[in-house]
Amino acid sequence: MTNKIPVGFMSYVRSDDTNENGLLSEFRKRLCSEVQLQSGDASFTIFQDHIDIVWGQQWAQRLDESLGEVRLLIPMITPGFFKSEACRAELTRFVAREKELERNDLILPVYYVKTPLLEDPDKRSTDELAALIHSRNRVDWRHLRHHPLDSQPVKEMLASMAEQIVAAMGRETVVPPASRVKVVRSLPVKKTPAAMVASSGSAKPAWASAGGVDEYGKWADITIGKVVQRLRWIEPGNFLMGSPEQEPGRYDEEVPQHRVTIGQGLWLADTACTQALWQAVMDENPSHFDENNGGGAQHPVEKVSWDMIQFFLEKMIKALPGCMVTLPTEAEWEYACRAGSVTAYSFGETAGAAEINFGKKKGHTVDVKDLSPNKWGLYQMHGNVWEWCAEGLRKYENKEMVDPGWGDVVQPQVAGGVARVLRGGSWRSSTPRTRSAFRRTLEPGKRLNYVSFRLVCRPLSPVGK
Repeated sequence: MTNKIPVGFMSYVRSDDTNENGLLSEFRKRLCSEVQLQSGDASFTIFQDHIDIVWGQQWAQRLDESLGEVRLLIPMITPGFFKSEACRAELTRFVAREKELERNDLILPVYYVKTPLLEDPDKRSTDELAALIHSRNRVDWRHLRHHPLDSQPVKEMLASMAEQIVAAMGRETVVPPASRVKVVRSLPVKKTPAAMVASSGSAKPAWASAGGVDEYGKWADITIGKVVQRLRWIEPGNFLMGSPEQEPGRYDEEVPQHRVTIGQGLWLADTACTQALWQAVMDENPSHFDENNGGGAQHPVEKVSWDMIQFFLEKMIKALPGCMVTLPTEAEWEYACRAGSVTAYSFGETAGAAEINFGKKKGHTVDVKDLSPNKWGLYQMHGNVWEWCAEGLRKYENKEMVDPGWGDVVQPQVAGGVARVLRGGSWRSSTPRTRSAFRRTLEPGKRLNYVSFRLVCRPLSPVGK
């Protein structure tokens, strides 16, 4: 037991710690030490009930007092967490504490084991606390659960978490009372570069080789060998997914149009993956349109199956510790493609060769930056190459959705039999098939010379950091 007033509080299920042979308790110790190291504050402590409550103290009273003192809650998310009345009470109590502090950034969930309640939008919508946890910036520990706590990936994740905690402890009130603890319900407001820097601090994530702000918003570069890929920060927000009744060329799979919330921001590559980047990561180039066939290093890589891409993403994760590298969900892709637009294309209701490489006019791919980007700085979301998404084809329903497809991002099935979604159209597509809302599928093992992808880097530290 310590006499120090704790700064953080770990909310967890005791049986989960027992079943993991005390790993949750050891996690708390390691995180606490990392925060002390980064902050230089040896007094920083994280309250844990069976460590900090001694014989003779009133258990419930001590818990309540601690939750009324701390400035950070770390829920260890497992299926048992939401079934535990004690954990639910601790979370509810701290939400009230967070409101007292006029903050909305003091709950740092650690997603420890796959939890269906968190992934299923229908179930989550009936559980206020699950919805709240889902809306926060969760640290995904599932891929690290079986790693030793002294392994390099775990150390790097703990360091990233500690950075987030130190930053949160150093901030004052971040939101007015009227806007506390609620999921974003509108499209992101376009900020000036100066305002973005002021609101987010450094625009460069820890895993990036460079970062900054320009007329499109925040950007970050990743470097593999000598190859640089730029990513754009996509703010959380919501949009109408699918096509309206009056849109020419619409297909049945695009209806009904419905509102979708993207609850967490993401770093999205500003172009399809180039042949140069694939070569740098995989040490080979499967593309048909290579430098000997009308293409080249800055053309999109193609003839890559969904299954092949999963191995590419695994190598990227190893090369960029501290972030999760994935494909976008279909909803994330359309949200980014539209860039705030409600027209058939991000630039208007009609399209031509000046905006899109489509309809076999050139007969091959073009350089990934040949044509102008959309308003969020993303190139060729229409045409040139189809782009793989994380999941299979979701049947649209006339109801609001929050982060559909997320489960397929965090637990992809390599060599699965489920056809995966393609978006954007290609150099050989008809015009209607390059619209923002158009969707089709392809078996995950197929390799075609008009299909590629763009990668996502998902932050494991505060949004935009």
